[in-house]
Amino acid sequence: MGFLFDSLQHLLAREPETRRAALARMIGRGLGVSPVRLSPAPGPPGPGARAPDTTTAGAGPTKASPEAEPGEASPDFGIWHAPKAALRPFAVTWTVGLSGSQDRELIALTLADSSSPEQDRFAGLLAAVAAAGSGAGPPIVLPEGTLGRSSHTRALVVPGAWPLRDEDEYARILGAPLQLVIPVTTREAAWIEARGPDAYIEAMKAQQVSPWADRVPGETELPPLLDQ
Repeated sequence: MGFLFDSLQHLLAREPETRRAALARMIGRGLGVSPVRLSPAPGPPGPGARAPDTTTAGAGPTKASPEAEPGEASPDFGIWHAPKAALRPFAVTWTVGLSGSQDRELIALTLADSSSPEQDRFAGLLAAVAAAGSGAGPPIVLPEGTLGRSSHTRALVVPGAWPLRDEDEYARILGAPLQLVIPVTTREAAWIEARGPDAYIEAMKAQQVSPWADRVPGETELPPLLDQ
């Protein structure tokens, strides 16, 4: 009954935030937890950052939404978090509603649960990638301090959400494909620009490096580039 209620609320509610919350609860049921809404940690805007696209796919231009302050999510979408569960040893943070302007939803996976839902750095990560726009090529330059003092200063965005199970079902519920956000270092970003995202992901998988957003920087060993 809970899933059916959330489905009806998503279909019938007038307020966008109520509809987004219903979708988030539907995803949370699949993940086995009650999801928590996050707010990004505040931080200064970074190079190349811009306001989210305000064009709804297939519907032409829409009224521009108020611009978010640095570190805030756009009013057009929310960011939700599912803590770790018994059969899922990693936490999931994802956007809900971004597909209205970018035909995608973003997701990040972490080994740690959110310690501060009111100021979450990984919510800030997703907000920064969303602000860069769906046309931004990898890797995306993150606003300074997005991930605190981590040397992960760029973000690679790839299709899918490995190793999350049932990602196709979650994409169906959200109405858009999932794109996984993987923070990378400046050196890794240069390597990706030279060799391509697929080669980097292949290296991660070959070395059994999981795409946690809070993994140790530089964990993936990369062969040197010829010009280095």
